[in-house]
Amino acid sequence: MKLKIKREEFISILSDYASILRENSIKPILSALFMEVKDNDLVFMGSSVEMDYKKQILCEGMEDGSVVFKPALVLEYVKLLEEEWITVEKLDGFLKIANGEFSVLEEENYPKIVELASMSLLELSGSEFAKYLETVKFSAAQTPENLALHCIRIVFGKEKVYFVSTDSYRLLYLEKKMKAQFERAISLPVDAVNVIIKLLKDKIEQISLELSGDNLLLLWEGTYFSCRLTAVPYPNFQGILSHNAFDKKMEFCLADLKAAMKRVITVAKTSIDAKYGGTFDFKGKHLVVKAVTTGRAKTQQKIEMMKEGEDFVASLNCKYLSEFLDTISQNVIIEGKNSSSMFRVTEEGNEELIYILMPLALREV
Repeated sequence: MKLKIKREEFISILSDYASILRENSIKPILSALFMEVKDNDLVFMGSSVEMDYKKQILCEGMEDGSVVFKPALVLEYVKLLEEEWITVEKLDGFLKIANGEFSVLEEENYPKIVELASMSLLELSGSEFAKYLETVKFSAAQTPENLALHCIRIVFGKEKVYFVSTDSYRLLYLEKKMKAQFERAISLPVDAVNVIIKLLKDKIEQISLELSGDNLLLLWEGTYFSCRLTAVPYPNFQGILSHNAFDKKMEFCLADLKAAMKRVITVAKTSIDAKYGGTFDFKGKHLVVKAVTTGRAKTQQKIEMMKEGEDFVASLNCKYLSEFLDTISQNVIIEGKNSSSMFRVTEEGNEELIYILMPLALREV
């Protein structure tokens, strides 16, 4: 096997596979990448337990053949090269690239990817889909202890598509006007979400989202990606979103509130009582946020606001609020009822994005 390929293109492809293929002590072959040259076609295949990724591109084929190797070290080495085009060759039991030699694995045991028959669900640009996933992923449970929450819920409807994430302390809801081919709700695991964002964030071309049993497929020119969906039932988020018993409404300048939250977080992140916790005193035309670290530091930030309703005090996670503020660009609206009820946070003029934040049980400082 021998071929020539642009170094930057090779780096991009290896980097994509490095995000999917992980070390697997039980089945080491699953941490390897399959690469095959046929004429001027170059095919890559990588498969983990949960995801399959197959990609075909054009290259300058010099000798047909195939090879299986672990991509991480090869990627690190190729990044250090300077030439625009590189020659990749399998020779004498090694993968040879610009005076570098890398060990290969037996090809006979490699699990070849079989493309699944599927039903087309929705078509949209790759970067658009990645942007929606990026917007909501931060409020999903980031560890797999609770599989029901370690995912993004996507509800495909005939007129709208909904993206939802929650870790039980907060919930983020995003709706977009898009017409799916049929109605279906799926739970996309966080690991797959991170890979999809990496693969699609710069793809302006149309991709096809398709379903095959318990798998979501992403198809575009020369590319096939499949991931297994989470089968655990998702919480009833509609019931939470339907709550509207808010009698207090506060509006803030985004820049002012963001700056104040970042200052409060420097102290609140070291709190022993509740990490990132702060007390929010909504009084008159100002919000006063306080955070204290016993024996070490304290801070008090004052932010102007427009308020409807009576004064009240509550405790919130400042980091959780700050993470939502990073996703918007207009004024912030916070609605609440009392210190023990949930809060709804939105962006002025944007009815597509809703953030639900549960209060903390902190003593006033």
